[in-house]
Amino acid sequence: EPVAEVMAHRTHGYLCAPADFEAALLDVLAHPEEARSWGAAWKARVMAEHTWRRNAERVVDQLA
Repeated sequence: EPVAEVMAHRTHGYLCAPADFEAALLDVLAHPEEARSWGAAWKARVMAEHTWRRNAERVVDQLA
């Protein structure tokens, strides 16, 4: 559940229940270009929003 708070299914990656992992893996393997774009989108989001620097900026903003 915490991952679903920051990652959007089929935008930043592939979210699935453990019981659905096999089907999800086959789907990802069947769509490699789409999977690469999810990886790129996730990396961009992490670098923009989930770094130590960004967390520190949020703290400073809240204290100001």
